[in-house]
Amino acid sequence: MAGISQPKREEVLNLPRVHISSHPVMAHKMTALRDKNTQPPEFYRLVK
Repeated sequence: MAGISQPKREEVLNLPRVHISSHPVMAHKMTALRDKNTQPPEFYRLVK
């Protein structure tokens, strides 16, 4: 995201209960969840 620094991978790996996924379906869902134009009904459907 522009203007927001992201944590280093090593820092994220040290967080409890965090799972890093490289699966294409998860990448698609995460993209939609981060999109500010995603409407609430679609957002909630993606979270389930």
